[in-house]
Amino acid sequence: MDDIESNDSKLTIKELISQIVPKRTALEKKRETLKQEIQEIDSEISFYDRLVELVKSLLDTGRNQMSESQNRGAIAPIDLLKKGKYAYMTVPAALVCFFNEQENEEAAIPDIYDYLNKNGLEIGGKDPLANLTAVLHADGRFETVRRGIYQLKPEVFQNLKESGFKLRFKIEEDK
Repeated sequence: MDDIESNDSKLTIKELISQIVPKRTALEKKRETLKQEIQEIDSEISFYDRLVELVKSLLDTGRNQMSESQNRGAIAPIDLLKKGKYAYMTVPAALVCFFNEQENEEAAIPDIYDYLNKNGLEIGGKDPLANLTAVLHADGRFETVRRGIYQLKPEVFQNLKESGFKLRFKIEEDK
């Protein structure tokens, strides 16, 4: 009874169990990963549902409240959305999103600035790069890897990952 025949060989119950347990453990890990992916997808769907409602609201407001003469020179609601995903964020918030999107890869100040600027964040002042550097130094969530190279502190990035934080916002240009 202690032996079970399998594929022309005899296995003891212990050997059989030692083969089954790792497979079961791997499946449990896979199930947990899938649960997390489902939560992320549900969160994204919820975000896009809210975004659709916002766009509908903005378009309705724009149509109903602006006459043709008022609309001259005014920013249309859809134009507000086309400015970019970081347009209405603070610099620190945009930096956190940037590093999260980049999987916390080290980045140089000019590269960070170009990316943020391309995505709608305007950093003012006589020297925007110096202002960006000042924000990175002042905010405790970021660390200097080496001169001019920054990233999120590992524990901050880990907390973002564990919380499922994602900013996914893409607006297709009119063609």
